[in-house]
This record gives sequence, C-alpha cells and structure tokens, in this order.
Amino acid sequence: MQVVLGITATLILGISGLLIVMIISAVHRNICLSISNSKKLLHLSITNPIIYQTLIILLITATYFISYNFISSIEFTLFIWVGVAIIVATIILAICLLVYSLIYFELTMQIFSIIKNKIRSILKIG
Repeated sequence: MQVVLGITATLILGISGLLIVMIISAVHRNICLSISNSKKLLHLSITNPIIYQTLIILLITATYFISYNFISSIEFTLFIWVGVAIIVATIILAICLLVYSLIYFELTMQIFSIIKNKIRSILKIG
C-alpha cells in the first residue's frame, strides 16, 4: 500500500508527495507498534503511549515554530550551526525526558530505585 501511495503521490506532487507518504507511513507504524507493544507484550493500557506520542508531536511542532523564528534571524557559519543544533537538541531531549517521566511516573520511580540499589551494591562490593 505504501508503495502504491508513494508512486501516486510522487507523480502528483513530486518528491514532496513521496516525503508526505513516508512520514504518514512512519507515524502509522509507530502508533501500531506502540499499541501492540502495550497491549500484547506489556499488558498495559494504551492511553499512556497515546498521550505521550501526542505530546511529543505537539512538542516537535512547537519547537519548529519557535526555532524557525529564532534560527531565521541568525547569520550562520558552520560552527554556529553546530552549536545551535547541539543546544536545541539538548533542550528537546530534556523536555522529552521530562514529559516521559511525568507520564510514566511510577515506571520512572521503579527505574530510579533499581539504579539506586545497583549503585549501593557496587559501592558495598568496592
């Protein structure tokens, strides 16, 4: 199905059409995997993954609009571009981790507890 839609969109819209079909396909695959992983493998509700993915999509969209105005006003060299990319990536990573931690709070606390116990056991041995 993706191949047929990709060819059709490419004929109608050119390379932009192919890109649109590829993005839609990737989002569809991601949603299907999240739902099946939550239900079949983890035996959890699908509400948290859906909320998380919705927030991440909103975050990516907001980041685009905010950073586009900021980046379009700067005269770039290669080094400035790399520096801005590192700063933006760090901020987005921190926000994504915060959103994940808030949605999966209990799981995050369990992970921190496991890490804390491992560190204590290492310090006792050493």
